[in-house]
Amino acid sequence: MIYAGIVNRNIVTTINWDEIFITRMGVDEIALRKGHKSYLTIVSDISIIVKSKILAVIDGRTKDEITPFFSSIPKRIWNSLESVTVDMSACYFSVLKDTANDDVIFDRIVTIDRFHVAKLLGNAVDKERKKVTNKLKEDLKSEQETLEQVKSTMWPFRHHPDDLEEDDKDRLKKLFTLAPSLKECYDIRENLYLIFESNLEKKDAKIKIDAWCIMAMGYTTKGHHPFEKFIETYYRYQENILNYFTHRHSSGAVEGLNNKIKVIERRGFGFRNILNFAKRIFLDINLKNQYIPHLQST
Repeated sequence: MIYAGIVNRNIVTTINWDEIFITRMGVDEIALRKGHKSYLTIVSDISIIVKSKILAVIDGRTKDEITPFFSSIPKRIWNSLESVTVDMSACYFSVLKDTANDDVIFDRIVTIDRFHVAKLLGNAVDKERKKVTNKLKEDLKSEQETLEQVKSTMWPFRHHPDDLEEDDKDRLKKLFTLAPSLKECYDIRENLYLIFESNLEKKDAKIKIDAWCIMAMGYTTKGHHPFEKFIETYYRYQENILNYFTHRHSSGAVEGLNNKIKVIERRGFGFRNILNFAKRIFLDINLKNQYIPHLQST
């Protein structure tokens, strides 16, 4: 009971926005229990990466559940924000657009994390890999030695060339010899990655990615366009994807906080009470660094 009293006195459940000075915000979700459709929305202050902290733990992720928090953010905060990093959740976009109540601010600050873009593209390319390799396995089932060249190529195919060991590169080379179309698909994916890695301004990145889209749509397999849905999504969220090139902000810090939260949940063997879970998150992530300063660098 003494412990609970200390926690309750040091953790507040409302935000005094007059005391908040934030330039970067992260918004993401975590699943409380897999398969139970139970989620928390985590809003983070990632203005200073090594001192990232939690602003809010919201029970749920629907528009009705998260709107009250974002509606409480004063205009001063919206004006001071450089970026709000999100994934492609339509709910987040809708709520942020409504509560910012300013299309100019929304278009300027809301930034889709580049790693969610990469994941979407990777899924499209990997789907093509599965289709081609399954066909190869069917065609080569009587040629065991050649079939071995197709096996163990999933992970090398998913990684960038510079991240591969020599044996992984060799396996990919053998796969591409058997399926040259996969080499072209792989190279198209890597070309977009290199654009995001380059030091381009937003307007120049737009030109490069528009040209990439034209090239990618030229890649077809039996009339199928593997990149078509990705390109449609890119143009739907183009402004917010391109915002990455303005500040180079990503959700890496947010993912780091989410991993810490998952550790807290496992350490507590789950939490039945969301408020208690939120208090534990604030205690471990926000207050621990405040009272034990040397942990800020870890």
